[in-house]
Amino acid sequence: MPYSEIRPFGGQYKLEFWLSSVPSKRAIYDAGHENSGVFWESVASFLAPGVVRHVELASVHPTFNAYGDRAQLQKLQATLEPLLGDGNAIVNVIRRAEANGTPLTYFRYT
Repeated sequence: MPYSEIRPFGGQYKLEFWLSSVPSKRAIYDAGHENSGVFWESVASFLAPGVVRHVELASVHPTFNAYGDRAQLQKLQATLEPLLGDGNAIVNVIRRAEANGTPLTYFRYT
């Protein structure tokens, strides 16, 4: 089931998903993070830095938003979509980032 969508927006394209519809949100909270746009922007930057350089990340609660070229957004969507629905997969990314010393958010639950 797709949790995100790409659609035309102001002469470019927009990748969007609603934070409240993310099935992996409980796993994110349990791992000590907030299911926020900033968190997902950080995940995108960690996993796909080459793609993120070519899009604009501009999340506004209650959605994650990325703007740019459709092909780049499709790459980003392919990276994030599997994590949205799989708590184990996103926790594995969180652990990899922690082991790498890469913070995934500016806010962290303790």
